[in-house]
Amino acid sequence: MERLLSDTECLVKKLDMVPVECVVRNRAAGSLVKRLGIEEGIELNPPLFDLFLKNDAMHDPMVNESYCETFGWVSKENLARMKELTYKANDVLKKLFDDAGLILVDFKLEFGLYKGEVVLGDEFSRTAAACGTKKHWRKWTKTVSARASVA
Repeated sequence: MERLLSDTECLVKKLDMVPVECVVRNRAAGSLVKRLGIEEGIELNPPLFDLFLKNDAMHDPMVNESYCETFGWVSKENLARMKELTYKANDVLKKLFDDAGLILVDFKLEFGLYKGEVVLGDEFSRTAAACGTKKHWRKWTKTVSARASVA
């Protein structure tokens, strides 16, 4: 963000968005459980880092670093920076959630390039994350979270 223009408007920088989403998984849930047949809720240590091609028509297929480099979606250096920033965000967010009595299950971040530099290109929100309570392990999915905010 460049600057606030008003209480409801801001001036932002135009980014060249990277067509890949970065996902950190702190607990086994959702597609990971289905894909690997592992127990839901187990802590993943170290957390997993996954990449998904942003393509709604193809349901955001999972890809790896080789795909990113081979198809020119993002350079090896920029992808390493995206991974570093995603893990740093995870460290900060896990502590915030823990302090609030919640478990950060997983979340996604999207990045863009501004003058060749990797920057966060989308917000962190309840639709980009899943969490559960520490007292009662129950994944609070993106869908449940979105419904709760409408009620």
